[in-house]
Amino acid sequence: MEKKSRPSVFETYIYGARLALDNMRSFVLSFLAALSTFIGAVFFVLIVGYSALGSRSELLKAVKTRLVEMPNKVVMEGKAASEIIAKNKKIFSEEQINVYKSALKKDLKGKGIVFILLALLFLFLLYLWLWIGFVRMVITLQKTGSTAVSLIFSEISLLPRVFFATVLFLILFSIGLMFFIIPGLYIALRLGLYSFFIVDKNAGAIESLRKSWDLTKGHEWYMVGISILLPAVLKGGLLAFFLTMIISISIGSYAYTTLLKFQEKK
Repeated sequence: MEKKSRPSVFETYIYGARLALDNMRSFVLSFLAALSTFIGAVFFVLIVGYSALGSRSELLKAVKTRLVEMPNKVVMEGKAASEIIAKNKKIFSEEQINVYKSALKKDLKGKGIVFILLALLFLFLLYLWLWIGFVRMVITLQKTGSTAVSLIFSEISLLPRVFFATVLFLILFSIGLMFFIIPGLYIALRLGLYSFFIVDKNAGAIESLRKSWDLTKGHEWYMVGISILLPAVLKGGLLAFFLTMIISISIGSYAYTTLLKFQEKK
């Protein structure tokens, strides 16, 4: 009964590869749109970071401000802080400059850490948004036989739930890894379908994790089989990463829908 209701690991891989290849045009256009969005976001972060934390411009501005406060007449001409300092050495000692540079570096370091954390959070949220967009594409393709590139940008309202569920997933996964790795991998396999429940069933963050746990109960080796080969493909570069992402979402979606059907028949 179970064998008839649930496909084999091989059949699941074949389905995922066939779905990706048969709809390659849509997937390629979607991937290019997502990649362009992500690259644009990275450049935006770099530009903002340079504007906010560029040590050269910040030091120049800070030194000019410090010199204006001096009671003596100072020379404000120069394109770099070092030029201004050189022209004002008589009233601005090297020792003062060194002390100020040290304080400035500490200030920039503190700001830099905060900026890096915010930038990583921003890019992580963007990645999750694009990921659930691809999930929506594949689920729609499975249900209707057609899909649209615009779907990868259609799930912004689900982002808070996906983010919260992903944070919980990573916490549980990390805790499991601390107990000799195997428990962490087991948790990842059992909870790995949570994003499909959020996209397809509009489930909440905690509910999606619980449903994934229930759905994969008794199918642990099947989940191992559909997961174990995919990381190896990542060694092939950008094209392999693209194919891996598309095929893994297709395989995950197929596993999700077939396990749901199997669960309903029990």
